[in-house]
Amino acid sequence: MNKNLLVGLVSSLLSATAYSATTIEVSAFYQSGSGFNVSQEIVGVYRSLENINELMAEKGINAEFKPTYFGTLSDSEVAPTENVFSGLQYMRGLDAAVEAKTDVGDIAIGIFPRLGSDYGFAQLIRDNTFTNEPNETRKMAIAGGASMGLSNYSAFVYLAGHELLHAVGAVHEEATAINFNTQGDSREDGFANICDNGHQSLIGASSLYTDKENISIAGATDCSVGGGDVVGFVNQYAPLVGTIAAERNNRTLTVSASENMNTQSFDINITRTDTSAADIIRVYIAGGYSDTGAGLTPIDVAFGVGAVTASTSVFFDDIYPIFDAADGTDQSTYIVALGDSEISDSAYDLLSVNTQWTSAQVGEPDDQIKDSEDAGSGGGSGGALGIWTLLLMTIAGTRRYLKNVKHHHRHEK
Repeated sequence: MNKNLLVGLVSSLLSATAYSATTIEVSAFYQSGSGFNVSQEIVGVYRSLENINELMAEKGINAEFKPTYFGTLSDSEVAPTENVFSGLQYMRGLDAAVEAKTDVGDIAIGIFPRLGSDYGFAQLIRDNTFTNEPNETRKMAIAGGASMGLSNYSAFVYLAGHELLHAVGAVHEEATAINFNTQGDSREDGFANICDNGHQSLIGASSLYTDKENISIAGATDCSVGGGDVVGFVNQYAPLVGTIAAERNNRTLTVSASENMNTQSFDINITRTDTSAADIIRVYIAGGYSDTGAGLTPIDVAFGVGAVTASTSVFFDDIYPIFDAADGTDQSTYIVALGDSEISDSAYDLLSVNTQWTSAQVGEPDDQIKDSEDAGSGGGSGGALGIWTLLLMTIAGTRRYLKNVKHHHRHEK
């Protein structure tokens, strides 16, 4: 496909999606031997997609990322000693079987241990990627144990969102944004700005080291100074990403729950659409931040042939500690259900049906760290996402020592 055909395809797709958001289907694969809390990782992906979708809609991006498949990578496929960088290489072709297995949806997320202080990597996308590889699933990787946000940086709920924007083609800095335009007539503005509130926009290399509420997207009305326009960039190229793979449209499982005072439990009901075969639907429950929250062991719910609805229950005594862990955070406690042919469309907020458990919070949740970080200017080579100095705060005579962990982010070629 030449560049003129690319321009024509973009134009036709934009016209077709002018009145409806582009749906980009996302699969996820976690390394099974890495010791992750599986429920936190599964729920974390759902919450990551929901958070980035809400932000994009608010800032003017006419696209949405939707889950379509979750799988595991065994120790024999990707050793637990691999990390977000090397794991991504396996997904991209270092191992042909792993590459083929993860070719699901428009974008595939690998979940691996972090590499030192690196939390994420993504395939480098340029305009000629769309012409040379129009139907190849884009690959990215994020570190396990972060996607529900961190207690000192709640904006880490956008970790996957940050990488997903890379998978569309956006980059950290203006200096590298020009490299997207290999064909001479493509955009060069898919990079970060410093927003009106003084924080880096989401695609910025150090953007996640803050509170969730501080995050915007370059090109939005509150983040339009600096030349970056990720809003316009994603609106133009998301339709191409959304046509990489045939649409699976399998988000048809419905979750509901209610309190059962007789058994002191939550009764959880799963309703499916495809009743033609027996299936085991697995239920995942998790809440709070990734580092201070919790997740239950997954629960299997059996469906016989022809069965539409099946149920399970979880005792209050097992759920309330998760409510406690999520109390005062930006996250609640959620249920996600996954089957072989159908999955949940969204994470179900279990707290929405609670009447017995009581929050310990008085007034608004206390933001643990606010406007205290040096956002930085983004990295140089590789665009490291990191904290470069030890944070030492003195507030009202009390010295708070913050762990100095240089969380980096890079996108790889």
